[in-house]
Amino acid sequence: MPYYNRPVKLQRALDAVLNQTYQDFEIILIDDCSEKTPIIPKNNAINYVRNSKNEGPGYSRNVGLKLAKGDYVCFLDSDDYWHPKFLERCVEVIEQSGTEVAFVYVKTIHVKNGVELGKANKSKISESTILPNLLIRGRPWDTPACLWDKHVLNKHEGWINTRNWEDYAFDICAALNNNTIIAINEHLLYVDTEGDHKLSEQNKNIIETEKSKSLAFISQTLKNSMYFDDDLIRNQVTLHLINNTIALLILNGNKKKYINANIKSLKAWNSPIFVILISVLTKLPVKIGLVLLRRIRIKFQNHNHV
Repeated sequence: MPYYNRPVKLQRALDAVLNQTYQDFEIILIDDCSEKTPIIPKNNAINYVRNSKNEGPGYSRNVGLKLAKGDYVCFLDSDDYWHPKFLERCVEVIEQSGTEVAFVYVKTIHVKNGVELGKANKSKISESTILPNLLIRGRPWDTPACLWDKHVLNKHEGWINTRNWEDYAFDICAALNNNTIIAINEHLLYVDTEGDHKLSEQNKNIIETEKSKSLAFISQTLKNSMYFDDDLIRNQVTLHLINNTIALLILNGNKKKYINANIKSLKAWNSPIFVILISVLTKLPVKIGLVLLRRIRIKFQNHNHV
């Protein structure tokens, strides 16, 4: 559990774990060099570790992952919390599955100021594989909604140090080892939408530049995998790179570094002529370039079928 300057919400998250109906667990709390020192309950299940400097949630999760001793791992954020039966239901489902799975996941309820805003997954969730669904329809699971088989993560490179789409990168790396997942159609996670620490509340420039970094990692990872020859994966990687390039152009500013990184990633998945075309369009007057890039994007959006 990464923690940074949210002592009240941390207490709520810790209470939610300590009050689980399934009690065979350890809590590895990683303080990311907070100014606000947390009040830690006296409990042998809690292992408190403090980073020497602020490293970010990805780094903190990797520290916790290396220290974890159990067969299963969850990544709960300190501002979110679980229903009392979260661990019980997840462990029950994964152990009764009869097959090896990467993780099981539950539905989410959004809360703000202690009030439930609504259920994020009102319809039935049924995704049974990470890829290619993750790239086509996004993540129907939140990071704290998952209980992972740690044996899958033992072969994993861990969390990359970016602030957007790092969760996509993490899931995709896991899919290369085990692509099977199981949905639990119960709302057992509460995600707090309040606070300026949420990335959605931060500068859009940060959101898109950090996403570009994650996309470069994802592109390289998939390029070196068995999915490189998959036309659907090729289409989706290209689509996300084009989407991010469009977003960077809209933001203006000095985004050349990240646009060039996207073009470099496109080279692995597309013909030289196509890559040259995209490169030329990014150098045109912004309004003209955006119109033409959006037309190209439509071609890839029309192939969003499994």
